[in-house]
Amino acid sequence: MNLDARRILSTLPVLLLATGATAAQGDPLGWKCLTAREGLASETFAGGCPTAGSCDVPAVRDAYLTTPETPIRWFKVHLIVFRADNGSDPAETPADIDGQMATLNLDYLPHDIQFTYTWEYVDDSTWRYDNGASALMKDQNAQDPMNQCNIFINNLGGGVGTFPWSSSALTNQGGIVIGRTYFSPVHHVLTHEMGHNLGLWHTHHGVEEVSFCGPCYERADGLNGDTTGDFADDTRPGPSNFGSCLPPGSTDSCSATPWGDTHRENYMSYGSGDGIACWERFSPKQAGRMHCWTTDVLSTWLDCTVGDDCNSNSISDHCDIRDGFSLDINGNFIPDECESVMATVTPYNGSAINLDTLDTSTVVVGASWTVNLMPQATRGAGAWVILVRSASTAGPILDLGLFLGLATSGVSELLVDPLSYIGDFSPTPHAGGGSTAMFSAPVPLNSSLVGNPWFAQAVVLGDLPAGAGILDPWFSSASGGVIGTF
Repeated sequence: MNLDARRILSTLPVLLLATGATAAQGDPLGWKCLTAREGLASETFAGGCPTAGSCDVPAVRDAYLTTPETPIRWFKVHLIVFRADNGSDPAETPADIDGQMATLNLDYLPHDIQFTYTWEYVDDSTWRYDNGASALMKDQNAQDPMNQCNIFINNLGGGVGTFPWSSSALTNQGGIVIGRTYFSPVHHVLTHEMGHNLGLWHTHHGVEEVSFCGPCYERADGLNGDTTGDFADDTRPGPSNFGSCLPPGSTDSCSATPWGDTHRENYMSYGSGDGIACWERFSPKQAGRMHCWTTDVLSTWLDCTVGDDCNSNSISDHCDIRDGFSLDINGNFIPDECESVMATVTPYNGSAINLDTLDTSTVVVGASWTVNLMPQATRGAGAWVILVRSASTAGPILDLGLFLGLATSGVSELLVDPLSYIGDFSPTPHAGGGSTAMFSAPVPLNSSLVGNPWFAQAVVLGDLPAGAGILDPWFSSASGGVIGTF
């Protein structure tokens, strides 16, 4: 078997102008989506429509809705392009492969999803002229399906994808099979099938692919659009009405409501009979579903070599978060060390007898942490030791060396219990009452404590009253918060 492979990194999508004739509206002939109906084996589930996973829950999906600040997720794709045994008659040309992938990237760019890709020729007449999605074909030719989406190009009369909740999604039997007729720079059938792979149903799924008026039926009145059908109430349901860009113009007998505008321009509709006409967008909640299913199942398809890299470690932010290198406490896909998180200040030990006060800045990774001590007016000059606790009462002490990024030769562990303190670090001595002592140190970019709570307090030494020869250590007031990031 001869292989001719190369890698093309599509970092800047190319704008392609679609030209050529389109199929007549309502033409029953055209491409066919053969994606199997999966995930709803039973529609009698606690009186409602069963879900295929947590991303079918509206509140979970909505946590992944994109914003102008959402970083782009880059997915790895590998195309297997069949030729005849002698290397002739390729299912696609290099130019059409590049053009189709540029179109795919253009279609997904508004939804913060992009694709890098590799491809190869496989010389096998059996699969070159096959018009199906043979399990044997996939088994013989799939490449690393756990880490990339395989796309097989043969003589299929349309396309077929694999839902992420399918047990075969990350196996040889996953991926997409698409026919050469509908794979080109002007077609969007690949966009449609990729939508299935990333977790989308047809927009008419709740009308024609479930039991009529059953628990998964999506009514035209929108009563249950987020929990039935395609689980996205911003995609209007309706009959498939294949090949027509116009609304069906009929009435939903289950709710006695006209179907109205059924969003024929949605990539997951059947508005386009030729894979070109009508289609132009996904909905915001469809985008949320795709990002959600990516996190839930398909994160191994992410390309870690491209995309935003806010901490400049040559690994994309999405992969840093996926692999646990970076925290993402607020779930916005941006590593916490690359954004500012405000601390919540919590005073403690602020009793009337505690007259030494401590004021601290918010702990921000990559910035300096500043501590100001204000000794009580009658205290003489002396030393002070900073304690950084992980709780607002006596408890575990954070390693100040790690906390501040100082060399362990200068700062190491601080240990404390309710009865005593031991410290090997003291800031510059304070000058006593009426003066302020200040300490400042950098917080490292690679701090493992990001997102953890902190409470800073000082043990203050110095005569009380000043000059009386009484060395009186006392815990100062304190402040605290959460270790935040840029």
